[in-house]
Amino acid sequence: MYILRRKKSRRLDLSGKNLEAFPLNVFDDKTITCLDLSNNHIKEIPVRISELKDLKYLHLDNNDISQLHNGILKARSLKCLYLRGNPMKSLPVFIRENATFSVFTDNEIHNYYPEVEMQGSNKKLQNEVGDEVESIIDHETIFEETFVVPTVTDGDLTFTRHANRKGKSLETCVLFVDIRDSVQKNKDHRVSTLAKMYSAFVYGVLKFAKEYNGHVRNIIGDRVMVVFDKDNCCDKAVRCAGSILYFCKNKMEKTLPGDSFRCGIGIHYGVMNVIKVGLETHSDENNDYKNLVWIGEPANLASRLTDMAGKENIPSIVISKDVCKKLEDNSLRRGFRAIDKKKFKDVNFDVYGCNLFIM
Repeated sequence: MYILRRKKSRRLDLSGKNLEAFPLNVFDDKTITCLDLSNNHIKEIPVRISELKDLKYLHLDNNDISQLHNGILKARSLKCLYLRGNPMKSLPVFIRENATFSVFTDNEIHNYYPEVEMQGSNKKLQNEVGDEVESIIDHETIFEETFVVPTVTDGDLTFTRHANRKGKSLETCVLFVDIRDSVQKNKDHRVSTLAKMYSAFVYGVLKFAKEYNGHVRNIIGDRVMVVFDKDNCCDKAVRCAGSILYFCKNKMEKTLPGDSFRCGIGIHYGVMNVIKVGLETHSDENNDYKNLVWIGEPANLASRLTDMAGKENIPSIVISKDVCKKLEDNSLRRGFRAIDKKKFKDVNFDVYGCNLFIM
């Protein structure tokens, strides 16, 4: 048993004392703010740690701790937990998601960034927005089946806050196309060159989307989203992808002298629910305050396929199994080959790839 002699600093140093367990007599002093138990043989942090209500810094470097328990989350004043030199392989999920303190281990660091609330002058606006959101929550969205891709000006789509809203449900193919290595290109090229690249790329993608009856529904810098009407949507989406890829290969490199140009395209098929969101304003920017939100797997997973397309020896066009099965043109289907699922760990379906060039 160690006699605890507390200094005015309220710091207790028991490092290198050959301790086999967390010393329980530290709980006799509830005013400790810093506790150093490093370089011992402690195996776990007791649930009672929450009794040290003023504890801010807990040093347990070079001990035998292999896991953490939920009790550590109850140490409300804790700012930093030091666990370097312990046999801990990884931090548990509950720490990464709920800890309001920073944790340091050999393999990773969990930094906690505190919430900071400041008094502002918009309390009235906060209350007004809060009341409107309550009204949105109190009403439902009713989805009506459609066979064509809706627009933001579609009168059948409503986003009223004080009544049930109208949305649409569409069986469709979603295509995303993205420029590869665009971050590096922004570092390597002049603004005038990049302006030519983005202008040419978006123009070409939009023209081919229109040719194959696709509807462009999002342009975010170097990424374009195209949605197709239900009828024969998979064939149209794949042919559109092949034309875009041919265009990128044969024309886009001219916009980047001395550099290569590649793109990645992902396509997925399924049911999308479409809602209109936004705000009515009485200004020239009224249309900029409205947009469509596409809820469902096709958009989310097509975007994930696009992230990997054209990288790590993966073909530039990647489609899901559902798209492949829906292809009516067998000559299109025969061009695709299965891709190792290990390369797509975050999707739960088979993936197929092809470098398809349609001129």
